[in-house]
Amino acid sequence: MLLKRVNTSKLNAIARLESELLEKAASTEKQSSVIESAKAELANAKAVAVNEAATKEEVAKSYVRSKTVKHSLLKVCQKATADKKEEKENKNQDPTKWTSYSRTR
Repeated sequence: MLLKRVNTSKLNAIARLESELLEKAASTEKQSSVIESAKAELANAKAVAVNEAATKEEVAKSYVRSKTVKHSLLKVCQKATADKKEEKENKNQDPTKWTSYSRTR
């Protein structure tokens, strides 16, 4: 009996996106628990995607979990970007770096 392989294209696509987000998020230490769980879920998604005996339900379940992790990673990346922007703005407003220009007559 020939078994039909389950379509894993969506799962593969979200796994690639997760990998890209993990590369960007790896620089932030504040959200390490989110990053570690994302790495674990990415490994799981890749394992399900290459498993030729994976059922449609397993693929769907892994896809939903990966989608949730992707949203968490997006938040981590956005927060890191916002923190960097705020840090840069705070440096620009540092009163110790202000130079006083006074006129002398």
